[in-house]
Amino acid sequence: MFRSKMKDALPLEMYGEIIEFMFLHEDCIEFIAEVTEKYRQEQEKSKSA
Repeated sequence: MFRSKMKDALPLEMYGEIIEFMFLHEDCIEFIAEVTEKYRQEQEKSKSA
């Protein structure tokens, strides 16, 4: 999905650099935390059901 949004096909190492850079941004870190928490809550609900 990520690669399909890129204009040019890059070597895998370059995608790694881009993703690593994204993880340094506060907005990205907050979003990842939200997604992780949502997933954890869904897992707990399914276990208790």
